[in-house]
Amino acid sequence: MFKSSSAGDLGTLYQLKCKLNKKDVTDKVTKSYHGCEAFFSTVLDGYIAYAAMEYFGMPSPHENPSKSIPSRHTGSDAHFFKEVGKMVDTFILQKVQPETLLLEDASRKETTEQKPCYRCRYPGCDRTYIHEKRRDNHELSSHGMMIQEHIPVRSPPNPQNEDGIFNYAHNIRKSGLLLRDFQDAIK
Repeated sequence: MFKSSSAGDLGTLYQLKCKLNKKDVTDKVTKSYHGCEAFFSTVLDGYIAYAAMEYFGMPSPHENPSKSIPSRHTGSDAHFFKEVGKMVDTFILQKVQPETLLLEDASRKETTEQKPCYRCRYPGCDRTYIHEKRRDNHELSSHGMMIQEHIPVRSPPNPQNEDGIFNYAHNIRKSGLLLRDFQDAIK
């Protein structure tokens, strides 16, 4: 769940465990499941409260919102839920999740798009193939020709270019909300 070496790193689970003096939270979740679950729930609540304060422009939890306030003329409940949805989009989804396609959209795409066509590259040969591998096999067996195209080397992303703190916090939020979904399903 966390590393004790991260005690000095602000915002890490171990640092928060020490700050909140949670002695029932252990490094092995199976030894103290309920303590770890309560601690993780507290951390998630903190992240959600901070996101709400940031989105609604509140310097502290005791202040009134200064941004995204519903007007008197619009339905306040509908506007509030709309603004909470925008807050979730801004702070939780963060555009890192893949876009989901509806099954109908995917099936429509398949029917409207043409299948790829791979032509034989041997001069004078007009054969076409749906699969690139079959075209390559044809070129090798019929024409004795083997063309190796340059395949770019896919190197892993440079960890120096990533925001590790953002990724850590984002993973905590996503994992915590998934845990909440499981808890709601069980209830």
